[in-house]
Amino acid sequence: MTSLKIKINEGLLSKIEEEYRTEDKISSYFDAISQGTLMAHLGIKLIQTSEDYLEAEMQVDEKTCQTMGCLHGGASMALGESLGGFGSHLLVPPNHAVVGIQISGNHLAMVKKGESIQAKAYLLHQGRSMHLWQIDLINKSNGRMVSSIRLTNNVLPPR
Repeated sequence: MTSLKIKINEGLLSKIEEEYRTEDKISSYFDAISQGTLMAHLGIKLIQTSEDYLEAEMQVDEKTCQTMGCLHGGASMALGESLGGFGSHLLVPPNHAVVGIQISGNHLAMVKKGESIQAKAYLLHQGRSMHLWQIDLINKSNGRMVSSIRLTNNVLPPR
């Protein structure tokens, strides 16, 4: 898999640098725009941004488990779509919207309550109106791949 370089929109980057005085401005911005959303409810935290990928993590707890005491597949998909959606948000001009239009995932391993998962999102295609992301979820306890997710986002111009 060959991924593209992630180049944050200059207008958005300038805004973030002006408003956030923390060391990791992008993570602070993610936390701010996630307030009151599913990302905040599930405890999704942006860990790292680079030219090659975005990285987030989520605890497997009572908010993300299914009845058997392991990670719910829907929580995995929510993590993948949240990270890929935020990635696309960083790429487009500030007045554009990003919406997920297709997501698919293969769940490969179980993660027990009390563990955490790491997600890495790689940009595979960046067109004017569509972005394609590959998001890999890894169990932080043992390094095993948990899920492999593909996300397609539509970029909507201002109305």
